[in-house]
Amino acid sequence: QHIRQFLIRHGRHADRVPIPEGLNNTFAVRQFIDWVEGRDELVYSHEKTDDGRMERWDADKDREAFRSALAAAGGFIVTVGVAEVWKDRRTGGVYWRGVPADQFDPERHEHMLSTVEQNAENLLAICDGLRRLAGDVPVVCTLSPVPLIATMRAGTSIFAADAVSKSTLRVAVENALRRSEGRLRYWPSFEAFRWLGGHLDRSLYGGEDNPRHPDPEMISRVIELFVEHYFEPVA
Repeated sequence: QHIRQFLIRHGRHADRVPIPEGLNNTFAVRQFIDWVEGRDELVYSHEKTDDGRMERWDADKDREAFRSALAAAGGFIVTVGVAEVWKDRRTGGVYWRGVPADQFDPERHEHMLSTVEQNAENLLAICDGLRRLAGDVPVVCTLSPVPLIATMRAGTSIFAADAVSKSTLRVAVENALRRSEGRLRYWPSFEAFRWLGGHLDRSLYGGEDNPRHPDPEMISRVIELFVEHYFEPVA
C-alpha cells in the first residue's frame, strides 16, 4: 500500500491486485504461489471476514487472473513476518493464520516455531516459483518490522517470542540468499526500524496512532531509498 501510494505520487503507474492479507509466514506465501502455478490446491487458506468468521480464501477466486498479473510483473517484493505457525499433524500442512475454531482439534493441530531451514527452503521455492511465472526478474525479500502482538509458546514472554521469531526469519533469509546464487535479494527495512532507532533521538514507530506500526515518515524514506536503488537511474 505504501509503495503503491509512493509510486502514484511520483507519477508512476501502479495497479492493484488484492492478494490475501494472511500471507505472513513463508509456508503461506509458498502455498499461494504454488496455487497460482496450479501445483497445489489450497486447504489452509482461511481468512477472517469482516464479521469475524473464518472462510476459505480461494472459494471464489480466479486463479488465472493471479497468474496473468504475476506473469506481467517486472519484479517482486516478498515480505515475511512470523515464524510461529499452526501445523496439521495429520497432513503436515501449515495454516496461513490460526486454525478456524470450528476445525480446531488439540490432538491434530500443533502450534510450532518453524525452523531456519524450513523458512530458507520456503523462500527459495517462492523465488523459483515467481521466476517460473514471470521470467528472470528481481525477487527482493524483506522482513516485517512490526512486532508480534501475541504468542502461543508456553512460558515465553511476547518480547522473547518476538525476538526469536524475527531472528529465525532473518537468519533464514541470510541462508536463502547464500544459496540463491543471486536469484534472491534482501532489502533491510527491518534493520532500518529495529536497529537504526537505537541511534536516533526519536521513535521510528507510532504510525496510525499505534505503537506497533512503523512511522510514516520513515516508511517514506525507506521507500525513497528502495526506488533509488532498484529503479533509478539504471538499476
